[in-house]
Amino acid sequence: MKDLGIVKHILGCEVKHDPHACTSYLTQHQYTKKAMDKCFGPELTPSDTPADPTVILTKARSPTTAADKAKMSKIPYREAVGTLLWLLLGTRPDICYAVSQVAKYNDCYGMEHWQAVKHIFRYLKGTMNLGLKSAVLIIQESFLTGLNRSKICRTSKAQSADAKIRDKLKIQTFSWLQPLQIQI
Repeated sequence: MKDLGIVKHILGCEVKHDPHACTSYLTQHQYTKKAMDKCFGPELTPSDTPADPTVILTKARSPTTAADKAKMSKIPYREAVGTLLWLLLGTRPDICYAVSQVAKYNDCYGMEHWQAVKHIFRYLKGTMNLGLKSAVLIIQESFLTGLNRSKICRTSKAQSADAKIRDKLKIQTFSWLQPLQIQI
């Protein structure tokens, strides 16, 4: 095994670190950009919301004639929805509801469904740099001491539960801080 240093990319996600704030930030900027170019090209205009609240998707909006079905079969609807599912599972939980609505119609999609997918990608274009932020929780000893002297815990049962919580917090604090001390 070989130490490759601080991770910068993992499973299609870009990783940025801020050692001063003890935070890491995951984005899928490049993946999102490639997906937008593949499905829609550069003509997308940004949107403020992931879905249009006035549009209600139903199966009735699916094509009924053979000509309409043939026309819709040329549109990469399933690939676009699959891309959106990968994004929401990776770093974009903010598009979860909108993607769940368009994913219902993978077998019977029409132009309105495609416009809803396009709207999600327009939202992603405007918020391409958003992602997940994780931070290290540092609990000070004064907080733990405060838990011990809490006026809320008056019964012996409550004091015992309080002591268990305090001990658990100490263990978690140590396990979170230990890896950071090794890296520094």
